[in-house]
Amino acid sequence: MGCETKLPDQKSSEPIINSDTTDIKQTTIDVVGNNDEFIKETIEKCNCTDFDKFKTYGHQKTDLSFFIYNQSFNKSDSIFNLYSSDSLRQTIKSIRFSGFDTIPKKFRVFKNVEHIVIESRKNIKGLDLFTNLKSVFFWGSQIDIDPSEKWLNRLEGLYAEKSHLKGLESFKTTPKLKDIYFAHSNLEPFPADFDKLKCLRRITLGAYLKRGGVADLTLIDLALNPCLEKIEFNTWDDAFSGIPKGLETDRIFKLIINHQKLTKEEKEIIKAFNDKNKKASP
Repeated sequence: MGCETKLPDQKSSEPIINSDTTDIKQTTIDVVGNNDEFIKETIEKCNCTDFDKFKTYGHQKTDLSFFIYNQSFNKSDSIFNLYSSDSLRQTIKSIRFSGFDTIPKKFRVFKNVEHIVIESRKNIKGLDLFTNLKSVFFWGSQIDIDPSEKWLNRLEGLYAEKSHLKGLESFKTTPKLKDIYFAHSNLEPFPADFDKLKCLRRITLGAYLKRGGVADLTLIDLALNPCLEKIEFNTWDDAFSGIPKGLETDRIFKLIINHQKLTKEEKEIIKAFNDKNKKASP
């Protein structure tokens, strides 16, 4: 069973997510064992809905922005007082917090927030205030994530640019992740249990940084991630080695791997996989 599986009479509690009708069909693989007997393995079916196709979040635009800087005229307080005092607070879906190390509890009034942008070199506490949070974007940040915080369990999108994140040592704490995007950033260490991301559709590690060690891609088996649409592992900083396993299945997804340790054989495997997908695509 994948995450977010619903009973027939169960209503969705996530209004912005539309049902995805393109889930990968269940197939089987025959594996010949040493005793020449066929062992049947069932490829997992994608049971996770995707993000709303019409909703895109980034770091450049949010409904509200708050800054911690000391000013004679505190613009952030004026904005908060305006939008928290009446029904306007119900319309706020995204907020940027710049310079905060702790988000004050007063921001709990924004009950419908789904996306948060963090700009901080002081870590961050308080994301659990937002019970409908679905995605977080770290921009120019150095953050030590507390894996015990509840927002991780609700997270569907994790984004980082020019940032360094520590503390997320297992993907068990983020079972709903569907979208991962890192640019000129890194996650230290990169969790080894990639197979826990049963809802993952897209992951882009672009210009991934070596800080924290090299990520061994051979430890990843893409056959264990049933919802994949796009995989990109790209670095100029010697941050990866090898290629993932699981490329022999009939699943179709876009695969981009570029790093300094790629062998000629690995490059040929990647090319053969992408050529096969081109032929299989309608």
